[in-house]
Amino acid sequence: MKVSTVADVNELPDDSLVHAFRGTIKQLFKRKTGESDRGPWSFENMVVSDGRAEIKVILKDRDPLDPILKGKVVYLLSSQTSKGWHGVKAKDDEYDGKVKRILWVTGAAEIVPGTEYEARGAQATAQAPASAKDAPAHPEPQKPQEGHVTPDKHLFNARQFAGRRVSLLKVATRAALQFKREFDSLPDEMRQGIKLEGDVFWARVTSIFISLEAEGLAMRRGFADGLPTNISLTDLKPVKNQPASTSQAPAAPAPPPQPPPPTPEDSDDETIPF
Repeated sequence: MKVSTVADVNELPDDSLVHAFRGTIKQLFKRKTGESDRGPWSFENMVVSDGRAEIKVILKDRDPLDPILKGKVVYLLSSQTSKGWHGVKAKDDEYDGKVKRILWVTGAAEIVPGTEYEARGAQATAQAPASAKDAPAHPEPQKPQEGHVTPDKHLFNARQFAGRRVSLLKVATRAALQFKREFDSLPDEMRQGIKLEGDVFWARVTSIFISLEAEGLAMRRGFADGLPTNISLTDLKPVKNQPASTSQAPAAPAPPPQPPPPTPEDSDDETIPF
C-alpha cells in the first residue's frame, strides 16, 4: 500500500481516495459537536506535516482524538469493505472565496500511531515465508521496470488529466458567478440592458478558464498542468534546402487597407469585455 505525501495529495483530483498517509500532528484544534435532523455530528481539525509540507485534516463524526498524539507521527489508513475502499479522501475545501486542499477522514478510517504501524510491518516481515518451499502458490506480480508505462498507467494519467480540468472549470465557474452577482447589482443605466445569461455567461467562464491556463495560475495552485514549456528548436525537424529558382516571381501586390474597427457606438455586441 502506497503511503502518500502532501505533494501526492495535492496532485489528486477532488474527492479522490487516499489509501494511506503519514504525518506528524503539529496542531490539534477543539472538537466541535452538535445535532441535526440526521442525528449527532462532530468535527475535529488538525494540521499534519510530512516533513516537507503541511496540510489540514478534518476528522468527521469520529471519537475524540487522544491529545497525547500531538507532536507524534500517525498513519491515516483507509479500510476496504465489500463496497470498496473508504475512510480518507483528498478534497477541495472552499472558504471565503478561496479553495484549499485538505484531507477528509471519516469513521471508516483508522488512525494508527507511527510506532504501532511500524511494529505491524516488522511482524508481517517476520512471518513472511523463509524459503521458496513455503512461498504462496500465487506470488504477487513483479512491478514493471522503471520507465515502462502500462495500459493502467495510461488510463490513470487520462483520468487525472480530466479530473484536474474539471476542478479548474469549477474555479472558473465560481469566479464568473461572483462577477455576475456584482454586475447584476449595478444600476440599470450602467448595465445598459446587458444580461449575463446563457451563452454570454458561459463565454465568460471559458474566458476565465483559458486565462488561468495561459497565466499558469492553475498549475501553481495544483488544479491543472500548465502549457508545455520544454519544447526547444532542436526538437523541430529541419526543412530540406530547396534549389534556388533562376527567375524571381513578381512581387505580390500589397493587400488593400483594412477598414478601421467599429467604435463602441457602432457595435451591436452586448458582451462585456474582460
